[in-house]
This record gives sequence, C-alpha cells and structure tokens, in this order.
Amino acid sequence: MIIKRPLAWLAISVVAGTWLGLSLDVSSLWLLASCSLFLFLAAVFWLIRKKEPTRKSIQLLFGTSIMVLVLLGFWLSAFWHIQKNDLSFLQEVADVENVKVDIIGTVAGDPFIYKNKHGYGWIWNFPLRLENLQINNVPDERTASSGVITVKWYGATTGDERIYGNSNGTAPEYGEQWKMTGKIRLSKYSKRKDNYILITGRRSSIKMSANVTSGIARQCLSARRFAASKLAVGIDDFPESVALLRAILLGYRNDLKGEMRDLFASVGTLHIFAISGLHVGIVCSLIVFVLSILTIPRTHWVLLLAPLLIAYTFATGARPSAIRACIMAILYFGAPLVWRKADSISTVSLAAIIILAISPQQLFQIGFIYSFIVVIGLIILFPIIYHGLNIIMCRLHIFKRVGEQTVAPLFWKKDEFQIQDETQLIIKIRKFAHYIVSLLALSCSAWLASVPITAYFFGRISPIALVANIIVIPLAFLVVVTGALSLIFGSCLNIMSDIFNHANLLIIYILVNIMQLLAKIPGAFFEIENVPLWTVFLWYAVVLVIVYLYNKRNRWHQ
Repeated sequence: MIIKRPLAWLAISVVAGTWLGLSLDVSSLWLLASCSLFLFLAAVFWLIRKKEPTRKSIQLLFGTSIMVLVLLGFWLSAFWHIQKNDLSFLQEVADVENVKVDIIGTVAGDPFIYKNKHGYGWIWNFPLRLENLQINNVPDERTASSGVITVKWYGATTGDERIYGNSNGTAPEYGEQWKMTGKIRLSKYSKRKDNYILITGRRSSIKMSANVTSGIARQCLSARRFAASKLAVGIDDFPESVALLRAILLGYRNDLKGEMRDLFASVGTLHIFAISGLHVGIVCSLIVFVLSILTIPRTHWVLLLAPLLIAYTFATGARPSAIRACIMAILYFGAPLVWRKADSISTVSLAAIIILAISPQQLFQIGFIYSFIVVIGLIILFPIIYHGLNIIMCRLHIFKRVGEQTVAPLFWKKDEFQIQDETQLIIKIRKFAHYIVSLLALSCSAWLASVPITAYFFGRISPIALVANIIVIPLAFLVVVTGALSLIFGSCLNIMSDIFNHANLLIIYILVNIMQLLAKIPGAFFEIENVPLWTVFLWYAVVLVIVYLYNKRNRWHQ
C-alpha cells in the first residue's frame, strides 16, 4: 500500500502545528510531545509483539510518526517566530504624550504613497524591520531583531515624487536603512492587535545606508514602478481608471477610492484586484506563447518560466494568493522536466507548507485563508458542478437546432448517429457554450467555497457574484493582456503604450458600468452581522459530505 498524496497529509500537520504554536505556549508542546512519544513506543511495542506485522501497519506507523514530528516541529517554529517578533512592549509608549522613540531599521517593503487629506504633501506608508530602538534617548534591550512595524512618513513634497515616479533618494525606498524619530501609535483600522505605527517625517529621518538588501528585489520593485508609469501614458486625465488598471495588473490597490472598492465588493468581484491564479495564469499564457514561437521544448519551459514568475510575484507584493499561484504554476510546468504529472491537491499542499515555513503568522491572515479555501473549493467542487450543469443542459436540449442542422442533445458533443459533417458555425457555438458552462461552474464553485468566510470576515453575502464573475473574469483577462501589450511594446515606443492604454480605458469603462448595473439589482447583496464561527464549519462540513456521497455514488456506478 502506498500513501496517497503524502504532501496533503503533511500540509494538515503543518497547519495544525502552526495553529497550535500561534495559539498555545511552549509548555503545552512538552505535554503533547510526551504523549506522542508514549503512543509511539506503545505502537512499536505492539508491532514487535506481532509475529508477522503487515506492511500496511508498518506504513501507517511510519506515516503517523512523520506527521507528529512535523506537527511538533512547526509548533515550535511558530512559537519561536512569535517570540522573536513580539512587539508588545511598545504598548507602554503607544499613545503616551511627550514620548518619542528613535528607531533604526530597514525598509522591508515597497512603499506606497497617498495624498495627505489634511493639507498639501504626500504620505509614505511602508513596513520597517527594527534593528535598534531608543525610548527618550534610552536604549531598549527588548528590541526584536526581526520585528516589523508600519511607518507613516510625512514628506512635504509635490506629486512628482509619487511612488510611480522617482524620489531621487529623498524618501525611503525598499532595502534602505534609516534612522527615524517619532511617536508610536496603535493602528485603529487594522484587525491585528499588535499593528504599531511610527509617525514620523522627512525632517526627523536620516538615511544611514542604501542597498542593504538584495539587488534583485530592488530591481523587481523598480520594474514595478516603471510599469505603473507606463500604464498611465496618455490617460492621465482618468485617474480612477488608471488606479483600477494598476490595481488589476500590479497590485497597487491603495489608490483605489473607497466607492470603487465597495462597488466590486458588493458584487463579489473584489478578488480581481488580488494578484492570484487568474493573473499568474494569464502571465503564464503569454510566456508560454512566446516560448512556443521560439520552439523551446515543453520539458524546458519551467527553466525560463520560473524566474519570470518569481520576479512578477515579488514585484506585485508577494501576497499569499500570488505565492500560492506562483508555486502551483512552477510545479505544473516543472512536472514534465522530471517526467511526472502535476497533482492539484499536492501542489496546493506544498504551497501552504512553504508559505507557513517562511511566515507562520500568515495562517491567521485573511488573504491566506481566503486564497487557499477558494482554490481547494475549485479543485473539489468544479468537476461536480460542471458535470451537473452538463446533465441539466442535456435535459433542456439547449442549442438543439441551428438553421437546418441539428446540434446533438449532449450539448457540445456530436451526435454519434449523425452522418453529415457539422458546419463551422455549429462547432463554434458548441465551443462557446462549453466556455460559458465552464465559467458558470467556476463561478458557482468559487462562490460556494467563499460565501461562509466572506460572511464571517466581511459581513456580506453577494448572490449576484454568480453572474458577475462570468462577466468580470473575461474582461479582467482582456485588461491584463492589453496591459501586458502596453508594457511590452510601450517600452520600445511610448505611443504604443498610449494606444493600448486607451483600449484598456474602454474595457474598464465597460467593466465598471456593468458592475454598477449589477449592484442595483434588488437582492444583489445583503449585509449580515455577527456570523457565528460554528456556522462556517457547518457549511464546509455539509459541502464535504455532499462531495463524499457524490464520489461514492460515482464509484459504485463504475
């Protein structure tokens, strides 16, 4: 007997160990480790006493032991990570008057900038990794060597120094080391209780050194800013459309106005602004198209595809959804290199293991939870819903006749008793119907997987999302493809960016107006409050039971 999908079982252990490490202290770890050791010794003793231990029992003992060891290891790793990044001591100085802190740290992310609503000038917002801390000129020994806080950096500058331009070294950039003096505040808007903000500005900051971190990372972020500037060529007079375009292609979501966010959230299509499988898939398609033209063997695609996907993922913010999609794409295209076929569940499991190994705290982030639950839901539910829709369409005999020729009752399969050849019109209609049903099955699968966590975290349910996603996904695909053409050809000729950006302007206009029409439909969405956590688990339990019964019924019929 061979254990099926061992990566999936390991991922379960990793998630359980990480959750325990983030929720419980290390004393509980010793208790679990002692119990695990006792059970292991008891199992070994039971096997020794058996005259002929079966191969299945030995494999079961070995597999269980590995899972327990992985669970304990990730428990300890998560607990150590929490202790290393503990910034709770900053609570003593948060919101206390006349207390200033001096911080030396490295800019740990690409800063985004927005206009100061209280007056002129701009505000830089970026994460800072602490290296040294002084409170009222007194060194503090509790500084976490890798703790990260958010910095709100006020710069009395003009719009020319926006993040999409060039700060000429006067404002913090990724990888630079700065010394900053300011006040510590606890964020009022973040869901994290330990999200501290340093309020400082240009006159209270000194750049100590540049180029502290990897040059590759800086080049990726520099390319991202260059791309953002190209996407605005010729359409500067339409700032909302430019912000929408940058959000979809590059993950710059901070320029989106609240009204635009609410519009897409109300119809359940806010996910198009998160760099995820949709964006990575489109980028992969473009790269594969070029590799095919160059007649590069499929087995070697991953050698060129992987570096480009990693650069794109990092440049767009390296969010959990993007990292997950990047890992899955690399494994999928890398399988032919080792003469293997990629497995969806195994690739998702490996992506979760890698992300949690690097950053255990991602387990409690909404982006991580949402991304992985939705993609697992798509893998499990899509085949079932697609098959069900196929049966419904067959019973309804949709597209039964086109002109004088009969389309098969199987909806998009040729009737086996039909003698004459089909015309190109009927073949195209069948392909189009296949595409629409696939989109509908995809939309239903994503909605069923996401509705409980959307209700729990955001207090909103959007039934209209079932229709909206069928429209928004093709339009988002066009936006990404047209934007990519703008970046590729616009890098050579500025006028090409102008042409493709105007084409995108029309697509975005159509997209926004359709979303506005859908949002006005009665019952398109409704707000709910205080969703109990047990209802979320009950929803997924019912879905899993239905999937199990469906698969069991199919096996019985086979």
